[in-house]
Parts: sequence; C-alpha cells; structure tokens
Amino acid sequence: MVEQKWYGGRVCYESVGVGCGPVWRGRRRASARSSSSSPRPMGRCSALTSSKGGRLGGASHQYETFYTGSVILPTDVGTFRIFEPKYLDMFADLEVGDVFAHSTHERAAPDTIKRGVFEQDGLKVGIMGQGITVGSLLSVKDVVPGPTLHSKAGELEVHYECLRRVLIKGTMGHLSSCLPLDDGPVTGDSQLEIALWKTLCEIQRLEKELGQPNAILPEALLKVCPPPEVETVPTFASRAEHQAAIWQKQSGQVLGPARTHHTPVIEINRPSKAGDGSGAYDQLLKSSSRRQELFAFAAAALVAESAHERLALLTSTSTRGKLEWTLAAARPYLQALRAEHSMYSAIKGVGKGVE
Repeated sequence: MVEQKWYGGRVCYESVGVGCGPVWRGRRRASARSSSSSPRPMGRCSALTSSKGGRLGGASHQYETFYTGSVILPTDVGTFRIFEPKYLDMFADLEVGDVFAHSTHERAAPDTIKRGVFEQDGLKVGIMGQGITVGSLLSVKDVVPGPTLHSKAGELEVHYECLRRVLIKGTMGHLSSCLPLDDGPVTGDSQLEIALWKTLCEIQRLEKELGQPNAILPEALLKVCPPPEVETVPTFASRAEHQAAIWQKQSGQVLGPARTHHTPVIEINRPSKAGDGSGAYDQLLKSSSRRQELFAFAAAALVAESAHERLALLTSTSTRGKLEWTLAAARPYLQALRAEHSMYSAIKGVGKGVE
C-alpha cells in the first residue's frame, strides 16, 4: 500500500467520461424510476448471461464495459457524462437497476500494470482489452438525457452506485467476462473496524462544532457502517453474590449469570431501510456477507485522492490492510482537530468571561 494522509474535506469529484471535466459526486434524491429490486444486466447483453439473469453471485457473467481514466471503488457513487457516439449507442437502452462493468483505461494505468508485473496480496493485475483486469460492477441509479447543468443536448448523464469488484477474464468489443472479486476471509477485525468507525464519527462531530463545510459522513458509509455493539452486563441476585463475583473475577473465574443489552457505538443518523435505494447493497450483503469489506472501501475512499492510492485499494484483497491504512491516516487528522477544538473552546470561554 502507498503512503497515505488524511484530507479531511468531504468534497469529492468524479471524472464523468473520457476527456471530461469533474462533476459533483454528492448525494442526490433518488429518481422516481429508481427501484430497490435486485440489479440486472443491461438489456443489450442479457442474452449473454447465465440463467441467473446476471444477478450478483459467484458465477462468471458478461457485461458491457465502460472504460474511463477513473478508478472506481465499491460504495462509490457518481455520474458519467456520456457524449461519444459509440458509448451513447452502448447505453441506449440503459434503465434504472441495470448493471454494467467499469474498468480503468489502459492509458491511465501505471507502467507496472502495463508491463504485467504488478502484484499485490497475491493478485496479479495486467491489461485486458482496453483496460486493467480488475474492474467494478456499477448499478444504474438514474439516467438523465441532456441538456442539463453538466451535459449538452444529445448527451446522457448516468448516475451510478458501485457494488463490488470483478476480475475481467476476457473481452470481446465492449463485452467483458467478469468474475466476482472479494477480499480473503475476514476474522478478528471487529475491534479494528469499531475503532475506525468511532474515529470517523468523532471527526465528523469536531468538524461540525468547528463550523467546517461538508462536515458529514457520506451516506454510502452509513449504509455499511458497523452495527451497534452488544455489551454483556452481569446481573446478581444479591449484594453478597456481587461481592463474591468480584473475587472470582480477580482469580480469573467466570462471573456467572449475565444479561445482554444493545449499546449504540455512536449516536448518528443512519439511513432508513425502506425506500433508501439500497436494494443492491441489501442483496450483496445477504449473498456474500461482505459488509465489513464494503465499510473498509467506503472509509478508505475518504482518504485516497490520487489514482495510485485508489488503484492500491482496488487491487488489495486484505480488509484488515484497508482498515489499518485508513485508521493510520485518520488519527493524526483527529489529533489536529482535537487541538483546534480545544483552542476554540478556550478562546470562546475567555470571550464569555469578558462579557
């Protein structure tokens, strides 16, 4: 993994096409055409998929593939501005809920990938067709014909949500044969994940209190954040039993009867389950239990700004590595925010004393 630093700000831009300028990648209200049903492949290639209809799973499927200079990570949301005739034809029958593949164009790939000598976590990455062999599956959230604020008449704006990574095993024109790519088995990372989540929540709180703009965690992160912690609290029938348990604890024995109750990690507004447009996420999490991997990507996306950093994340198959990488970048920024907040509170207190 490359060296990282925390950028703090919440302003994110996404390239929207080959040779195009940036467009705001904020949350937008779901279109009336949006559906929470399971994603399906684009109509033009549905006949080429298996009998499963192209839904997310462990089998190989063929998808029409869009190549840009961007590196798109799972949980990313953004907009493509489609203006080239060949891509306008490719997206002609695109509908909300359709799934297509994306790959970083070979022109934007580093030399190590072009030469076929790039390897990370045992995964070799090279060039296949027009792009690199690790791509992403994107679900269509909305399709808006131009003219709009960012597109001209005759162009299309395609708003997407990135669902997962794929390995591109073969290409034929704009079609790619894709296999799902997931991180290795995740074990023993819950405390690391909780530590990162608490750090991000404190960063948000301090930024808000300091009046910084865009001091809000992305909705994509809230969808995959850790569930509330479960705290086990011993209960005792009498004071004598409680005192006996204290001695047992000091000697390393079991405390005895216990009850459990749920304690939220942090008080924060989470998106509701109904009508939030997260059906694709719901299906993915139920079928592959990859919530922690998606959380690692969503959190790391707050840190990674260069294409090289995002490529390192895209090709990493270690959830722990991504969590540690992001936490190492967030902690110094959090310490700086704490110092700034303390100074702000002290100055504010002095001001009130003078009044």
